[in-house]
Amino acid sequence: MNKTKPYLFMLMMVCCIVITTACLSDIKLPNIKLPEKETEDLIEWSYTGPGNPGHWGELDSTYVECSTGQKQSPINMVTEKIKSTDKRNEKVVPIEFYLQPMEVGFINNGHTIQITGINSHNTMTVDGKSYRFKQIHFHHPGEHQFNLSAYPIEIHFVHQTDDGSEYAVLAVMVKPGKENLELKKLWDIFPDVKTDTQIKVASQIDPRELLPNNIRSYRYNGSLTTPPCSEKVHWVILKKAVEWSQEQIDLFAKAFPNNSRPIQYLNDRPILTEPKDAKTEFNNNPNGSPDPSGSPTPKSSTAPTK
Repeated sequence: MNKTKPYLFMLMMVCCIVITTACLSDIKLPNIKLPEKETEDLIEWSYTGPGNPGHWGELDSTYVECSTGQKQSPINMVTEKIKSTDKRNEKVVPIEFYLQPMEVGFINNGHTIQITGINSHNTMTVDGKSYRFKQIHFHHPGEHQFNLSAYPIEIHFVHQTDDGSEYAVLAVMVKPGKENLELKKLWDIFPDVKTDTQIKVASQIDPRELLPNNIRSYRYNGSLTTPPCSEKVHWVILKKAVEWSQEQIDLFAKAFPNNSRPIQYLNDRPILTEPKDAKTEFNNNPNGSPDPSGSPTPKSSTAPTK
């Protein structure tokens, strides 16, 4: 047997491997990218679906108070348990206003109709602290409840301190009745779908015409009722409702079938009101005048109780 044949065979195999490797080194393989993990879509807060109020605290790290806060809003008020003195046994003083007609713009932001004052100097004073008017918006049905009953619409007049550290929100309930002519200026150009830009209203809006003639109120400390649910709100909830026509109520309700946050636990927070002898009539006239710097100096539209 010829012993050189195995060696020749092995030599041929080595040559084949070397030639094949050299050929493959000149071939450029396609640059194939492996599919990356898809980024999860951010869920926007809403009143239904995956972004509903029960999940607000999970949607963004800045919304954590929506699920962990102990002073959340809105609440149910058991009216027979409401007191007229605070922890220091001091009587609750009626709120004060400086209100004038103002130019406004408004927008459908997808959550509500929001009305913003343009160069407004209107203010509200609560417990001696002044808050500057920021905006008005609406909820259907009403968010705050009275002995587990809600009004069809609730209006929020949002005010804020100049340093932005605190809010005071005036809540006004709406019941069916006669048409509100001041609201008609807005509802005549009602944007029933989300708008990207603010709509300028041709005529001025007088906020006094959106309020009742008596400003007796319930007071408590709570939160914003929308994310981020910050617990730095002094709530002033008027006892007397204003009237809108059923058509005005229905127009908003059709655009926003439910933009109301469910009631939250009270957690032993006190709810206060003015004493029975407090003068809380609101005559729909601005009392006080802006000072030379342009900042209003509010004077009481009621007689503070000593």
